[in-house]
Amino acid sequence: MKPGPLSPALPAAAASLPGGSAALAAALDHHAIVAVTDRRGLIIHVNDRFCAISGYRREELLGRDHRLLNSGHHPRAYMRQMWRTILRGEVWHGEFKNRAKDGSHYWVQSTIVPVLEEDGRPREFIAIRTDISAHKGTEAQLAASESRFRRLFELSSDALLLLDVDQGRFVDANLAAARMLGYDSPGELVGCLPQQLSPPAQEDGQDSASKARAMIEVAMAAGSHRFEWLHCSPQRAPFPVEVLLTPITVDGQRLQFVTWRDISLRRQQRHWTMCSSQALDLLVRRAPLADVLAPLLDFAVAQDPGLGLAVIRHSAVALRPELVATRGLDASPLQGLVERRAHACACLLGSAGHCPVDCPVDCPEGSACAEVRRGFASGRLKVETLAGDDDAPSASLVSLQPAVDATGSERDWLGATPRALWLDLVRMVLQKEATRETESLFRAVFEHSADGVAVCERSGRMLLANPALARMLGDATAALPGRSLATCFDDDADFEVERALARDGTWLGARRPRGVAGEQATWLCSVSAVRAAGEDAGHRIHILTDISEQERQRARIEHLAYHDALTQLPNRSLLLERLQSMLQRALREAGGMALLFLDLDRFKEVNDSCGHALGDRVLIDVARRLASALPATTLLARMGGDEFLVAIDSADPGRVQQIAEHLLSALGPPVCVDGKSFRLGASIGVSLHPADADSAEELLQHADIALYQAKHLRGGVCFYRRELGASLNRRVLLAERLKIALEEGRVRLHYQPQVNLASGALVGAEALLRWREPDLGWIQANEFVPVAEACGAMGVLGDFVLRAACAQLADWQNQGLEFPGRLSVNLSPLQLAAPDFETRLDAALAGYDIEPGRIELELTESTLIGDPEAAMRLFDRLVGRGYSLAIDDFGTGYSSLAYLKRFPAARLKIDGGFVRDMLSDGNDAAIVETVLAMARSLRLDTVAECVESHAHAQRLRELGCGSAQGFLYAPALTAQAFADDWLRPAARAGTPGTL
Repeated sequence: MKPGPLSPALPAAAASLPGGSAALAAALDHHAIVAVTDRRGLIIHVNDRFCAISGYRREELLGRDHRLLNSGHHPRAYMRQMWRTILRGEVWHGEFKNRAKDGSHYWVQSTIVPVLEEDGRPREFIAIRTDISAHKGTEAQLAASESRFRRLFELSSDALLLLDVDQGRFVDANLAAARMLGYDSPGELVGCLPQQLSPPAQEDGQDSASKARAMIEVAMAAGSHRFEWLHCSPQRAPFPVEVLLTPITVDGQRLQFVTWRDISLRRQQRHWTMCSSQALDLLVRRAPLADVLAPLLDFAVAQDPGLGLAVIRHSAVALRPELVATRGLDASPLQGLVERRAHACACLLGSAGHCPVDCPVDCPEGSACAEVRRGFASGRLKVETLAGDDDAPSASLVSLQPAVDATGSERDWLGATPRALWLDLVRMVLQKEATRETESLFRAVFEHSADGVAVCERSGRMLLANPALARMLGDATAALPGRSLATCFDDDADFEVERALARDGTWLGARRPRGVAGEQATWLCSVSAVRAAGEDAGHRIHILTDISEQERQRARIEHLAYHDALTQLPNRSLLLERLQSMLQRALREAGGMALLFLDLDRFKEVNDSCGHALGDRVLIDVARRLASALPATTLLARMGGDEFLVAIDSADPGRVQQIAEHLLSALGPPVCVDGKSFRLGASIGVSLHPADADSAEELLQHADIALYQAKHLRGGVCFYRRELGASLNRRVLLAERLKIALEEGRVRLHYQPQVNLASGALVGAEALLRWREPDLGWIQANEFVPVAEACGAMGVLGDFVLRAACAQLADWQNQGLEFPGRLSVNLSPLQLAAPDFETRLDAALAGYDIEPGRIELELTESTLIGDPEAAMRLFDRLVGRGYSLAIDDFGTGYSSLAYLKRFPAARLKIDGGFVRDMLSDGNDAAIVETVLAMARSLRLDTVAECVESHAHAQRLRELGCGSAQGFLYAPALTAQAFADDWLRPAARAGTPGTL
């Protein structure tokens, strides 16, 4: 074999050939990666380093095509060029990215030497490789770093440039630098000298060119240099910038990295520092708002002569906006527009884009409105809404500009940033109180937080701690830094905490502190790992909350969930659970059970007269009495208020009746608390299983219905009957139909005359409700009025009565009929309790032009029970506005004489229950005489109800009663019948209704 022409230059390659030098072969095996392939590319020899880097064993490689190692990274043209070179018998040098057996990739620097036949054709190829994977990785990192830097340089919002120190010219710039000077492309700055982008001289008078060279030299000597400079361009007048020069060297070239920062705003801010300082000083001194705003408005007007400004405040606590301050504008017309009675000018408040066109013709501010419209039309008048911290409008800034540019855009009369700062300061002044409160709160959060907060190293040593944590640990705040927080706990949760932090970055759990005096303590610990750039920075934030009391209360809460907090009896939830168990047992054993629903009588009087605190003590004593009166197998529970439930297992009706009577007997003796004695009594409703119900809910519902009947019968024991359910259904039906009946006019007012007992003349009438349903017939008021009160419809029904009574008075007046005296209207206590009662009452009269003096409001004594003082204040206001008050059904309710003598009533109405039997019942006669005597002493008129005979009328006259109403004179009549029988035309007014 004749050696190739290049083989003498590669003596190391001969070691791989038969007969080569063993020493050279050993050196080659030790220092290089060697492989030999035939001309077809099949591997015929590899050394150990080749096997090591490829991951293949020698037996797996020999005889295999060398493309086994191809990674697919190189293009086909690259591979074709390599084959052309070596097939021509030439040595090829290049790089390969190969794939190892495990799929990983590695880079090698390759030299492929052809071994030629005698005829000059290659017989074999010897590839000598060097591992360059690490070098390639470094190159990739450098390329990526250079790419990132270039991208940051180009996209940075700061003006960045590169200056060639030796040439004194800019060699690179980013878009931000070009835009700062008004250029479209950074290329327009490349090649420029600094003085070409500057005025001839700087602010200190130095020549720009010479000073630029001096600044460059200072930066080269000091390592960096920061200074202020004036720049300019054909597109922009000279403006100040802050320049930072930082020397760098790239490939032996001396450069300076230049940063520009426009400081125009900084200079402009100096011009109004005195003004803002004055405003802030006034703000701190809590000066009036107009005084605080004065220097700010003066400054703005001084920047642009002819500018007009006004600040209109939107107050959350006032019905109307307020014109706070003006400059350059006439305040008088603006004051009228903002505070006019009809409505404030919407456009000046920022709620409309233009002045309203529907301004009334007779508007006293009509000329001012026209002026505002002209300002909007010309584009000179602008309104800007200023929002507070909660984004709600806090004020409107009205500006009248001296002129508008050709494009019609608003002039920026303070410059961009100063104007923004000016507006910020105005907003701060307007929101000063809220800002002070917020800042005070934020300052106090860390120092006064009830939770302990600590920032720790990964090791657990505390770096920062707040006073709350110091108190929790019983140490001084200054002594905590450096102390290990882990030593403060008496548990082994540290490993769990670190594992959770490594996995999730947070941990939340309870920990037991060590060395805390007193009861066992528990702290809720929230730990968060501080992360920087997505990596664990090694710091931990611990927030510790003492939940010891919560833990101790957990058992109490579990108890309170099923027991009444006041009496410690089982509550409704526990009762229903036990009741369900008792029902299941009764079903299994074919037995019975009973549920008693007990409600105390007259307990409300205890609360109203003595307060709820004493009422609670009464309930505790009642619960004790009831529990002692019950067999051990029963379950006593409190439903709430003064309601109790008793579940009796395996009981027949007789035994239930006996237990119920024992309960009533237990409540018989007076309850004595704080020296006060109360007789209560109770009403009990009973439902039985299986006779009345099959479920706990049904038992409770039927016992409630029976209790309602028992209370209606004024105490005692009542067992559920089906007809009681029917009665409840009727109440539900009436509640559903009442509103519809009002809308469809089936509820009307009838009128019963009131006559003078001495003369028989008509002195007034009482408006009474009447309701008739097609399928139910006439429904009595004493049946449907309680239904209306119970279902919340009393307000609607009461409004109907007031409007209908006023409408009827107006109708009689329009007919030319004379109605003497007053029309009496009954009021429910629920109506009086409504917060807007007076407004609704006045609205009803105003709608028909009725004077208050023509209406008499009839009130029951029960209106004084809830809050006598509040009721007296209401009655005094009503009388002061002209209304007349009458006490209805006097003698049937509870009232204190101390309040009655202060009651500003004009008349007492004697209840018909006393009048009806006064001639046959001595007690009723004595009550009537007493009421009349009391009325005389209080100088009140009197009206007797239910007068049905001349004997009644005669006796009442003798006793001094002033007037009466009843069937003796007329029942309640329709409006037309009343007018026909009792009213006469006003022109012939005499004594209508005279008997």
